[in-house]
Amino acid sequence: MGVNHVIPELLDPHCEWVSHHYGPAQPWLDVHYDACVMVGMHARWGIPDGILCHTIAGGLDIYLNDQPVGEIEVFARMLGAFGTPVVAITGDTATCAEAQAVIPGVTAIAVKRGYTNQSGQCTAPQRARQMIEDGVRTALQKITTQPLLPTTPARWRVVSHIPGFAQGLAQLPDVTLVSEDEVLIEGSSYNAGLNRIFGWPNN
Repeated sequence: MGVNHVIPELLDPHCEWVSHHYGPAQPWLDVHYDACVMVGMHARWGIPDGILCHTIAGGLDIYLNDQPVGEIEVFARMLGAFGTPVVAITGDTATCAEAQAVIPGVTAIAVKRGYTNQSGQCTAPQRARQMIEDGVRTALQKITTQPLLPTTPARWRVVSHIPGFAQGLAQLPDVTLVSEDEVLIEGSSYNAGLNRIFGWPNN
């Protein structure tokens, strides 16, 4: 998995960016950031009207302390450990509803409405870009959200609909295979458990 959707030539000359995969085991998290904006997010796996819904990967039901979580909450809590609040989210209506339920006061900018996992009603790109720009600008001008802190303890449960995924995770430290498609992860910290879901053995 990689995150390479930034077009470098279109960035402001003063910008710097991290290429390839993001996650808890990354040195850029040691730098302080005033705020995080999540652009083009998806609802968690299994949401009927979430376009391309997934959590980390398609086919994973992820639970944190027995509560279902999506990428929005997963990464908001990861960033919260470093004091960074999520101030704005963009995506479809299901994504925005999920974000507002998890992060009090977040600015949610819905630019499409899902019908199924593969279809939805979308806002024209020109208008969607303007909606995002306006919403994010407002959110950053007056930051009102608070960092969402990681839970302690952090007990992860992953139910996989991907053949062999659970067995692969079970080879990592602190991961227990419950069945052929389910594992429990009880790492030394929130980020340690999250690293296991990404397939990383380090803390």
